[in-house]
Amino acid sequence: LIKFISPFVAWALQARRLSAGTEESLGEIVSGFVRTGTMLAELGSAVGHLVQASTRVASLAGMTTRVSEVLEAVRRLEVSGNEPFTLARTWTAQGGQSPASSS
Repeated sequence: LIKFISPFVAWALQARRLSAGTEESLGEIVSGFVRTGTMLAELGSAVGHLVQASTRVASLAGMTTRVSEVLEAVRRLEVSGNEPFTLARTWTAQGGQSPASSS
């Protein structure tokens, strides 16, 4: 989106600068317009890269949390051992016992 808007912003910035009364040749005006538009397009690209990086960091944080939980579970099993346990009865949304837990 920014790459489409940047020429208009560049034009507005150049128009403001020209209205200040500076005397420049047509080549200098066009060069300033192109340079400003390019810089704004690169700014938009950089913002896009920052958004992608923040998404990747958030994904990495989620993976790190899951790995940490697995390591904590392994430590608990090393300390307490794998002692037998009983399954509690589970109930379905309709109010009956689920087939897996019925005996």
